[in-house]
Formats: sequence, C-alpha cells, structure tokens
Amino acid sequence: MMRHGLKPIIFILNNNGYTIERLIHGETAEYNDIMPWKHTELLNTLGGKEGQFKNYVIKTKDELDKLFDEDKEFSKAGMIQV
Repeated sequence: MMRHGLKPIIFILNNNGYTIERLIHGETAEYNDIMPWKHTELLNTLGGKEGQFKNYVIKTKDELDKLFDEDKEFSKAGMIQV
C-alpha cells in the first residue's frame, strides 16, 4: 500500500490471544497465549518512513469516540494511518 501511495486507515484489534479457543478448550490453556506484538511498529517493518504514517493507540470506546469526533486529522487522506 505504501509503495503505491495508497492511504488506508488500518484497524488492528488485539485481544491478547485466541478468545474462541479459550471458550472451547479452557480459559487458562497456555497454547492460547500468544506473544505480544508491537503493533505500532508494523508500518516501520513494512518499509514505512518517518512522517509517512501516524499511529493511534485506542484502549476504550470513549477514546475511539473522541478520535472520530474531535481529531479532524484522522479522517484526512494526507498520511497513512494505523
């Protein structure tokens, strides 16, 4: 996407493991635990350059509502966002 100059808004949802598997095979089954990723570094890993994209870390519904309602930069297509 970056190579072609596309500017999508990408949402990465992190539930810290395999929730459905936990419900089926047991909440504390160790194999459902996955190593934490550094999601905010994803576009760096894919070749993104400083200033080419912007990250937002949202942990609550209120934070998401605030981003959608108050941050007018979020919906602009001027930067790649993750």
